[in-house]
Amino acid sequence: MNQKLFLWLGSITLLLLQACGEIGNHKDNIQEVRTVDTTQSDTTQQVAKNTPPVIGDMKKHNGEVAACVTKYRQSPINVTTPGEKKEHSLKFKYVSSHEVVENLGHTVELLYDKGSEVAFDGKTYRLVQFHFHTPSEHKINADEFPMEVHMVHRGADSTYLVVALLFQQGEENAFLKTFIPDIPKQIGDTTESKKELNLTNLFPKDERFYTYSGSLTTPPYTEGVRWIIFRQPVTCSKEQIAVFKKIEGFNARNLQPMNLRRIEEF
Repeated sequence: MNQKLFLWLGSITLLLLQACGEIGNHKDNIQEVRTVDTTQSDTTQQVAKNTPPVIGDMKKHNGEVAACVTKYRQSPINVTTPGEKKEHSLKFKYVSSHEVVENLGHTVELLYDKGSEVAFDGKTYRLVQFHFHTPSEHKINADEFPMEVHMVHRGADSTYLVVALLFQQGEENAFLKTFIPDIPKQIGDTTESKKELNLTNLFPKDERFYTYSGSLTTPPYTEGVRWIIFRQPVTCSKEQIAVFKKIEGFNARNLQPMNLRRIEEF
């Protein structure tokens, strides 16, 4: 009888030990799941840390971050004066071109023969074409002008330099008068003649300039464009402005923020 009791107690003890082992294993499994959950949470936090910062004030961030997150050298801009005085070298080497005038619908554009160049700080750009915007795209101290012409130059490395000239209403402009009658009436048409044009005849007497680094003002808005803006506007008549406005309508891009740039004058 004692022997049977001993065996029975031994069986009970073994069952209890097995039960305790299963409970312990179950606790380990719960702990393992919690560990995995914690790891997932840490991973989520790590991803959040790698999210690009939201720029509120660009002055608090370096230029590299600003360049990656947002466009910051776009054109046109409001030119505030006076600008920072800087020494720059600018030399026009223009020759005459025969007349090639196009009605593109969104602008009036004139192609220019090869051979005309501008050298800015020792780098040479070839004059390709010039076209018009109504009203002006750039403003001077928030003042808008009725029209602006862009003389587009291209470097051997495919970079751009654009010379801009602003028009104010006044006396008839002799240079515009030479080709206005030849602007095609139909969109997409081109008029070509042996008539000679020389853009230097459009320049004002005061050849002082503003300059800044910006972009093209039409798609794809390529940056890295050097802008040169005549400080002195030239005049044209109300009737001449009306000719361009009738063809182009409103074709000025909105002003873009200056961000970290500065206007220079020379």
